[in-house]
Amino acid sequence: MALVSQDIKARDVCDKLLTIYTGLDIMYDKLQQGLQETEQILTIARLRADAEDAYGQKLGDISDAVDRIDEGFDRDEGASLKRVITPLK
Repeated sequence: MALVSQDIKARDVCDKLLTIYTGLDIMYDKLQQGLQETEQILTIARLRADAEDAYGQKLGDISDAVDRIDEGFDRDEGASLKRVITPLK
C-alpha cells in the first residue's frame, strides 16, 4: 500500500512539473509573440512618420510651384477667386 501511495505521489509531482514546464513554455511563446507585435507597431509608426514627412514636403511644393507663375492671380488684386485661393497656399 505504501508503494502504491508513493507511486501516486511521484506521478502527481511529475504532472505538476510537466504543468509548470508547459506553462513556462506557453509564457515564453507569448513573450516572443509580444516582441514581434512590438516590432510591427514600431515599423508602422516609422513608415507612417516617413509618409507624413513626405506629404508635408509635397504640400510645401504646391506653394513654390504656384509662386513661380508670374501672371495669373497676381494681375488682379481684387479678384474674388484670388481671395479664395490665397489661403490655400
